[in-house]
Amino acid sequence: MIEPMSFEDEKRLEFIKALLRLGAFFVSVPLFIVFVPCDYLYARDKVLLFLMIRMSGLPVFIATGILIKRIKTLVKAQILAVVFVFTNSIIITIMTFLSEGTSSPYYAGLNLVCLGVVGFTPWTRFFLVLHILAIYLPYYLFAFFSGGKSLNSALVINSFFMISTIFMTLYLRYMAEVLRTELSDKNSQLETAIKDLKKTQADLIIQNQMATLGYVSASISHELNNSLNYVSGALYPFEKIISKLDLKISDKKSSLVLLDSMKNGIELSLMTIKHLSNFSAKDGGKFTNVNLYKMTTTVLAILKSRTGQNHQVIMEIEKNFTVKGSHAGLVQIVTNLVKNALDSLKLNGGQVVIRAYSKEVSWFLEVEDTGCGIPDDIRTNIFEPFFTTKELGNGMGIGLDIVKTDVARHGGVITLESKVGKGTKFTIQFPVRHGELEKPREHSAA
Repeated sequence: MIEPMSFEDEKRLEFIKALLRLGAFFVSVPLFIVFVPCDYLYARDKVLLFLMIRMSGLPVFIATGILIKRIKTLVKAQILAVVFVFTNSIIITIMTFLSEGTSSPYYAGLNLVCLGVVGFTPWTRFFLVLHILAIYLPYYLFAFFSGGKSLNSALVINSFFMISTIFMTLYLRYMAEVLRTELSDKNSQLETAIKDLKKTQADLIIQNQMATLGYVSASISHELNNSLNYVSGALYPFEKIISKLDLKISDKKSSLVLLDSMKNGIELSLMTIKHLSNFSAKDGGKFTNVNLYKMTTTVLAILKSRTGQNHQVIMEIEKNFTVKGSHAGLVQIVTNLVKNALDSLKLNGGQVVIRAYSKEVSWFLEVEDTGCGIPDDIRTNIFEPFFTTKELGNGMGIGLDIVKTDVARHGGVITLESKVGKGTKFTIQFPVRHGELEKPREHSAA
């Protein structure tokens, strides 16, 4: 069984395969043909022989082009590359010693191969050494076994140039690696800066929205409270007046029923105003005792317009469930999770369950729905600022980023379970802090 490669190894494999294709079809064969006129100028009597020697490498080049399509591992690709380079080296070496031996200029072809193969290809260290040996070893073997006439000053001079080429190529390779590392670091810094910028932009939008909401809510609450208090204050004396009037019993009963309806309507309006004030209240991030039941009730009252007729919202939170945290932060967490859950429900029905419980030294908040679910390929992106799958105008994509930020500020951890077409469940684990008004009751696992 082949182990999966890392992303870096996959990139290296694709690069090596691309270079082998280039070498097999677009470098080796064309260069051999281009050098035929050079053969004619330098070794006119051996033009046909050298052409045949070059063409003898064709089976290896064609086989390389075919095999590279089937290779799936980095090691096999590098082995094939060694064979390919060794074939080229053998051809150049044979031509060198068939012309003037170590004095032949054909040896420069080996340096050209070294520069192209060693300098620009991402080999591992072992295969880097193997390639250098594959390039130059045939030359020295031919030199030592061809007789004493090859062991002359030309060999020493050629060796100097070969060693210089190797070191120069390795230095170029080192500098390229340094530049690549620096570029990679700069790219990482740029990605981090972009994420930070998006985060800052999202925070500014949130702060502006909350400030506007707080100002508008306070203004509306103040004005509506005054108006409703006038009406509420007039209802009691008006009720007394009606009770003293000489009316038919049926008319008096009807009037009192209408008055009761007016009282209930005013009480409901005052309760809505109170919910709105609690929802938009600022606490400066200060941690206080928060009754999670009351807070969630307020959130559901505000989100009532989002709840369809066939949708069911279930709250499994004890009335005395009190925790220590930022009221505004917890409101944002519950609001955004419930809002997304409601948006995911189908028109023909579905339910959202909000539950809270404590276990050992933690308390948990869960928001579970039976909606459309979240596909696997976007789960890593949903907490990023401005990422959204909703239509334009239906969301800015900062809701879950707010959740992630407030969860982290409370020292919590958020996890996600989802199945497309079945639903989604967000689970948040918070640490139980000292000084809570009332410790939540232990949750018994089913």
